[in-house]
Amino acid sequence: MPIFAPSGYTGIGGSAAMPTIRLENTFNPNITMTKIIGGHTIKAGTNIVRRQIIDYQLNQGDGNFSFSSTFTTDPNNTGKTGDAMASFLLGTPSGVSQDFLLVWPGLRAIEIGSFFQDDWKVNSKLTFNLGLRYEYTPPPVEVNNQWATPNLSTGKMLLAAVNADRRVGVQNDGNNWAPRFGYAYQARPHTYSAAASASSTTRRATVRRCSGCTASCRSAPTTRPP
Repeated sequence: MPIFAPSGYTGIGGSAAMPTIRLENTFNPNITMTKIIGGHTIKAGTNIVRRQIIDYQLNQGDGNFSFSSTFTTDPNNTGKTGDAMASFLLGTPSGVSQDFLLVWPGLRAIEIGSFFQDDWKVNSKLTFNLGLRYEYTPPPVEVNNQWATPNLSTGKMLLAAVNADRRVGVQNDGNNWAPRFGYAYQARPHTYSAAASASSTTRRATVRRCSGCTASCRSAPTTRPP
């Protein structure tokens, strides 16, 4: 249903973001391996997310009719005459807008995260946590290259697979390394010390330290999973 919006009154009609059609397939293989060698508990794994998305959405697909007092105003007395509702009843909109989408974009994206972790129990009092994570998330593509983006430096429009690559000039960030380090040490029967530092692609560092804690600190410190 179209949107009817008389100025100064509550409009009627359907939602602006209609119609909306979204079809999505997500493939998510995940593998994690654990190996215990002496005092080392070694873990490694990879998580892959493959997304296929068809997204059809219009902002004003059914039309938007705006009404003002322009068509019902007395030209000789503009300050005290005219009403947007009267224009609506007469069917004289001051503006009409409608969006059209020429294609059904089919987006394809992939997200890969791999990690390696070693929980090294040196002895009954000292444990080290060492790990490294790498994330690879290249810019998405449109399955039929049906998209474009403006180049703000040159003022030209970049068309996928015409005068630009499939990612229309969006650069890939391949430097997403996230190392982590932590330790837990029991100095005396009821005194524990722990610290951890981890870097991620979304959060630069996380640090946690404690001493003289309760028994809950006996395990290695908790940080962002690798």
